[in-house]
Amino acid sequence: MVKLTTDLILKNTGQIRRQRDESLQHFTRRITHAYCNEKNIDEIENIAACRNLSVLYLYDNHIKNCNKLINLFNLTHLYLQNNNITKLPSLHSLKKLTKIYLGGNEIAVLEGLEKLPNVIELRIENQRLPPGEKLLFDPRSLATIRRSVQVLDISGNGLDNLADFYGFENLIYFTAKNNTISNFETLKRTFSSWFSTTTIDLTGNPICEKSRYRDQMLVICPSSVGK
Repeated sequence: MVKLTTDLILKNTGQIRRQRDESLQHFTRRITHAYCNEKNIDEIENIAACRNLSVLYLYDNHIKNCNKLINLFNLTHLYLQNNNITKLPSLHSLKKLTKIYLGGNEIAVLEGLEKLPNVIELRIENQRLPPGEKLLFDPRSLATIRRSVQVLDISGNGLDNLADFYGFENLIYFTAKNNTISNFETLKRTFSSWFSTTTIDLTGNPICEKSRYRDQMLVICPSSVGK
């Protein structure tokens, strides 16, 4: 068992080193980046002492619960890909978060983002869900990030339509590869509400096999590059 602790963070700070005669408390507060990926971590302890962390790499571990991260008030980038997370806690205290990476977990419902108005990139691709289940989206979380998200990856989550994503007005890059989307009619309303989108990638969906797929995509979302 490996726990994410303040001591572990202090050992994985990249190029930052403790200066001669610098107090441990001062050094801890000076850390902004922690590279704790691929450390076999399965539990997170209270790391609130690292109050100025802005970028936290925790991908490729065995983490199931990330509740203890809510005290990192200055966090802007959170990398949690390829862990064992089944449910996100409310991340309401992490108001500076701009990028969240959650791919390759076991999250059944995307929630906990309802008070995060600054998220510009969200990646929650390829959740490991039971056969026949699809990723669900909490309406409160979507209502908040709808106004800010510019990059969104929901690939490989068993989705058969994109109705939940109506009105993502600042979305620039969108990918929903390897889902089960098959009907143009269900896409029209959603895509017509995206005014900033330049790239849409639906590779690996049944809809891509339909005749004149690219032509139809350009009609319903002319500013995008349909794939």
